[in-house]
Amino acid sequence: MKGNGVDLLLIDGHNLAFRSFYGIGPLSRGDGFPTNAIYGWIHSYWRLEDAIRPGRVAVAFDWGGSAFRREIYPEYKGTRRPMPEDLGKQLPLLREVSVLLGAGVLAREGVEADDLLASLAVRESAAGHSVAIASSDKDFAQLVSERIALWCPTYTAVQGWQPMDVRKKFGVEPGQMVAYLSLVGDAADNIAGVAGVGAKTAASWLQRYGTLEEIFLHRDELPRRLADNLDRAEEILQRNQRLIRFDLSQGGDWPTFPDQPRVEELRRFFRDYELRSLARTAATRYAHWRLPKPSALLRGRQSGSLEGEVELF
Repeated sequence: MKGNGVDLLLIDGHNLAFRSFYGIGPLSRGDGFPTNAIYGWIHSYWRLEDAIRPGRVAVAFDWGGSAFRREIYPEYKGTRRPMPEDLGKQLPLLREVSVLLGAGVLAREGVEADDLLASLAVRESAAGHSVAIASSDKDFAQLVSERIALWCPTYTAVQGWQPMDVRKKFGVEPGQMVAYLSLVGDAADNIAGVAGVGAKTAASWLQRYGTLEEIFLHRDELPRRLADNLDRAEEILQRNQRLIRFDLSQGGDWPTFPDQPRVEELRRFFRDYELRSLARTAATRYAHWRLPKPSALLRGRQSGSLEGEVELF
């Protein structure tokens, strides 16, 4: 669905994949091949399209992770559990179906998907285009501006974050988010912050002093224990900023954006993976859609139940 909403929707591929996988109960094709992440992905993609009505869509996937961040800090994201096998089986299909749905796909070896999305978002907003980023990763709050909104499935299902929403949630401006996260740390990425400095303390310091540099210049005004912790963490804070700040140098060849979904290929995809309810939804979604005959669509019985399905957005 293309409409009169934002110019570009950018989707954090792995973020949505994990939410789709864990948000949908056991679901598989007749031969046991898992399809829950695929189902949740397409369902969420359509809901995002309907809510945001983008002119174009791009999805970014990780390909080997961030080489430069691992060089800075080998333990970066080191506490994350391995990807579940059933999700790993579906990831290539999520990339495939993204193209079939009409999205451009971004992936670059040794580059984190977040950096690709951030680079494209900043480039497009600088050209005067409105951008929506769909991700629950709070790192993206550093990009929020009048032209870049963040749609966080964890926090809201209805409206994208604007700068005032970042201020309300974290107590700082979007441009202060790198400093804020450097102070408090980010357990999801295995980044430790300053001992004793929590969200309220970090926000109050940044509200008062503006930047990390100014906080250090005024550390004699801070409680002695925290000032000592801050001094001991000076190198860690410098490292944290390099880890948390997006690499906006990722230019080069951006994806081409199809004019419309590849309807016939989507039909075959739904048939092959026995996604009957999505095929029925698509029948009303795309005016020129033609459902396959029931005998072709129902080759195998789709196992699993959609009862208790978690709302992803």
